[in-house]
Amino acid sequence: MKPSDFHERLEKVQREWPNDHQRQLNTFVAGRKKFKPVMRHYFTEKHKTSITWFQMRLCYSRSIATTSIVGHVLGLGDRHISNILFDNVTGEVVHIDLGIAFDQVNSCNPPL
Repeated sequence: MKPSDFHERLEKVQREWPNDHQRQLNTFVAGRKKFKPVMRHYFTEKHKTSITWFQMRLCYSRSIATTSIVGHVLGLGDRHISNILFDNVTGEVVHIDLGIAFDQVNSCNPPL
């Protein structure tokens, strides 16, 4: 099963059974069993020495904490995987596409 198949299956259950939360949960749990978390392996694969591994993990956790706090305080929405960049060298997380957060959604299009 590909992630897109899992996503489609979950959306189908949500559409067909909008009030059956137990069925939706069971579908999610069944699909989740096929996809194990692997982020913990990423840092080990990128950096083979313990000090560089630790520095990357520390930088990652600090950037996640900082952006989470700032995002909460500023009320940033529209945060999803397509709006986040990950630096493969340092481990920093950078949020992009903040147009919605600063009311700049249609800044390139002139008003009608």
